[in-house]
Amino acid sequence: MRQSQQVFRAFMNATARPATAVPLSGGISAPAPLD
Repeated sequence: MRQSQQVFRAFMNATARPATAVPLSGGISAPAPLD
């Protein structure tokens, strides 16, 4: 799911918030293995 990871990165960059337990609409929460 590389596309999901890119979307997650874009989401974090847009919000400019730490990637620590951030709930997403898809039910996925950070931290998540990016790259």
